[in-house]
Amino acid sequence: MKFFKFFSCALLLSGVTLSEAQERRTYSQVHEWRSDYQEDLPEWLFGCQDSFFWGVSDPYLVPDVAREQALQRALFLYALREGVEVRMLQDYFLVTETDYGIDKQSNKLMLLFSLNFKVEGVVYEVLHQHNSRYGEVYVAITVRKDTSGTGCLSGVSEFMQVVKENDKFDTGYRILLNMKASMFDVVDSTFFLNSGNVDVCRIVSRINDEFLYFPKDCYRYRGYPPGEDQEKGRCMQNSFWCAQLESLLFVLSEHVFDAINVKNTGEIYGSQIKELKREVVKDCVRVFMDGCYVRDNRLGIDWRVVGSFN
Repeated sequence: MKFFKFFSCALLLSGVTLSEAQERRTYSQVHEWRSDYQEDLPEWLFGCQDSFFWGVSDPYLVPDVAREQALQRALFLYALREGVEVRMLQDYFLVTETDYGIDKQSNKLMLLFSLNFKVEGVVYEVLHQHNSRYGEVYVAITVRKDTSGTGCLSGVSEFMQVVKENDKFDTGYRILLNMKASMFDVVDSTFFLNSGNVDVCRIVSRINDEFLYFPKDCYRYRGYPPGEDQEKGRCMQNSFWCAQLESLLFVLSEHVFDAINVKNTGEIYGSQIKELKREVVKDCVRVFMDGCYVRDNRLGIDWRVVGSFN
């Protein structure tokens, strides 16, 4: 009894009522698997992508939370197919570095890429669902427009990459997806950030206002379709979703846009860095996912980008 009174007083002194504390919930939970375990992915994940959209949650989540996150990511793919606004800034630099008293020059590229999207006035229906041993939820949905639909999903995805010529170890990247939704019971907003370089990556995930524990370097997926020789895709050791988002944004960053504005600025950022050229893009594109495969724990996705539409 004394402990309960002390706990209640502590909550009041901290500005949190007991009822508010009871309403708070935890979104993640522990999942255990053997070190040699490989997740068996559902066959529908690799089927025809024309009639439905699929989404995958982060690992380690409570099932109902994971399901809503997966649904939002499926709607994100729907938004890509409907059309998104793209903005890109790409700078080429001439960098001078001194090594053992000798000045060496090399080219360096910095790319900033963002896309904005919004989905409203739609309804969706769940066709398939798969729960993985890692606590991921996979969903496939159909989407149709409905003027009576009041829910909304909006957000921004960003990609940044810095590459030094002929030096893969001096490559850094930052991948972000930030979404808000008004059509779900639990998940109102999600934030996902993957940043790093060729050796190390750091993943930050947040649902509503809670930052989540996101263990890395432990996810393995059985290859599908079996027995086919495919090109290498994105490494999946940091989860299926991490590889999927990487695949999308790297493909978009390499797309050749029609509406490119080229500027030769000649700006100097100090004695060692000089800007040679800047490319600016503002466009609208549709992005289609025509199929995917898993081979050697790498995810390959056949993205198709259709650009320059209004």
